Amino acid sequence: MFLLISVISICSLSYWFLNDTTKELINLSDTALKAAEMNDSKKMLITAQKIKNTWIKKESMLSAITPHQETESMDGIIEKIIFFAENKNTEDYMEYCIELKSQANYIRDEEKLSLKSIF
Repeated sequence: MFLLISVISICSLSYWFLNDTTKELINLSDTALKAAEMNDSKKMLITAQKIKNTWIKKESMLSAITPHQETESMDGIIEKIIFFAENKNTEDYMEYCIELKSQANYIRDEEKLSLKSIF
């Protein structure tokens, strides 16, 4: 019984963490896209740094509950967002913000299915 309760608790916490992390990255991507649409290079860079800081804080835990290739691709996307923000390349910055949002949605949807299949 204890084992069942432990498994359910771990799965529930993992599911909550996954949703929280991906939601935060999606929201930051939306903010970054708005900054780019307004051609606000300062806000683009600030938002890119927020994305990177969020990712640094949550990457290790997310890597523990998702396949590594999914989280590794996020590293590259975020580095490109930072690079394009620093170089004020709005078009490529927007492209990678969209890619980040898409990858976060993909991770959330794929892992939601995996965690649901446990029950």
